[in-house]
Amino acid sequence: MNQGWVYRDRITPAQQGLSVLEFYATYYRHSSRSEWQARIEAGHIRLDGFPADGDEPLQRGQVLEYHRPPWHEPAVPLGFEVLYDDGDLVVIAKPAGLPVLPGGNFLIHTLLHQLQCRYPEQTPVPVHRLGRGTSGLMLLARSPLSRSVLESPTARIYPHRWPSQCGSPHPQNLLGADWSQRFARPVYADYPHRQGRPPGTGVCLCRLSHRAPGLQ
Repeated sequence: MNQGWVYRDRITPAQQGLSVLEFYATYYRHSSRSEWQARIEAGHIRLDGFPADGDEPLQRGQVLEYHRPPWHEPAVPLGFEVLYDDGDLVVIAKPAGLPVLPGGNFLIHTLLHQLQCRYPEQTPVPVHRLGRGTSGLMLLARSPLSRSVLESPTARIYPHRWPSQCGSPHPQNLLGADWSQRFARPVYADYPHRQGRPPGTGVCLCRLSHRAPGLQ
């Protein structure tokens, strides 16, 4: 069981005038109006830090909080393999079925939480996403500098020791090489039924310089 979570919303001009109950019934329809009313009565909904009664008219800038109690999360594969780590860039093989970020019924059964447990200091941050049912390589930024570079719209990946992972001391011999077989990982589109075809991941050293070899 996890520790629960607090979902926060700041009221916009378009939302002001709604009551607390109307707000949740309108914008969060995954639960019924009666379910939101029960949560309000249980004290799980707060308005500007105080328990809400449900009838208050909302004003622009106010903050609503839904304090979701702890819950049991669906079982998923939590293990992952680290393929590369140079202190700035981390490459992992994400298993099918593991969500990357919290959402829905997943909070601690996510890749992000597992990374926080494995790397309590300077936790690597995913710089792109893979769907829950998809397995494959994921790039993670471990330092503030690498995060700023990798999250740039024109980002290119420059791991300075990656060529040595192929077993060759001469990166110039790897130019244009196809590393698909080395990084092939099974993927199933309809997890958890595990039916589908396993694609591979192609990695190619596309540019070399004294400053940074480029990969795509």
